Amino acid sequence: MASDIMALLDHLKFDKAIFAGGNIGGIIVQKLAWYHPERVAGLIIFNTLIIGTIIHLIHHNKEQQEISKFSLEFINHNPSDP
Repeated sequence: MASDIMALLDHLKFDKAIFAGGNIGGIIVQKLAWYHPERVAGLIIFNTLIIGTIIHLIHHNKEQQEISKFSLEFINHNPSDP
């Protein structure tokens, strides 16, 4: 999904943009910033997990590992992203 956003930016001839996302969209824009920081002027995220925090909890907390199965699959699934 992040690569789709990059394609849209290219189509519109935008070098950078400020991205906003909530819930799953918040994870997508965080991934966008991770993979394409040169194209991100800013992020607005709401009602979403902070990827770095949740990854830390998943690695160190068995209960969180079980609770976060879907989120972890979504975070790690990148069929078209680098």
